[in-house]
Amino acid sequence: MKKSFILLLFAFSVILAGCQSEEENLVDELFKNAEEMLNSDELIQGAEEFINSDELKNGTEQFINSFNEVANQLGEQLENGQNFLNLSETEIFGYVATYLDVPLDYLIIDAYPNGDKISIEVRQNNEAMGVGDPNVTPLLGMFEVRTDGKLYVMDQSSGDYVPVN
Repeated sequence: MKKSFILLLFAFSVILAGCQSEEENLVDELFKNAEEMLNSDELIQGAEEFINSDELKNGTEQFINSFNEVANQLGEQLENGQNFLNLSETEIFGYVATYLDVPLDYLIIDAYPNGDKISIEVRQNNEAMGVGDPNVTPLLGMFEVRTDGKLYVMDQSSGDYVPVN
């Protein structure tokens, strides 16, 4: 009985060793295929064509022009004494994005009431930007809209809020 158990244990370990090497072979084959695909001339040529395409250039230009147009409109409104309390949340977020010089699509903005003011936390959306760790959202700034209708930004060195010019 003891010998049978030892033989059974030995046979089981041989089977496991065979499965493990088969799994290792499958993983090796998978990486080899992925490497061949990444180094293929077709893929590289396709990527180069997309990067140089008029479609990508036109889309990027349209996005930049649209962003600049909104930024200019908001800038004019605020120069004319626009009260932030009269702006929509979207307009305030657009102004914050312009102030930070980051497109709105690349930001995660949380706004919430905080006593007699509105607090706004702005984080960078690494996933949308395609940079850094996509699971990390670094803090870019903290803002407040106060009862005087002005937007304030937190000075990171002092922790004090100062009016945004």
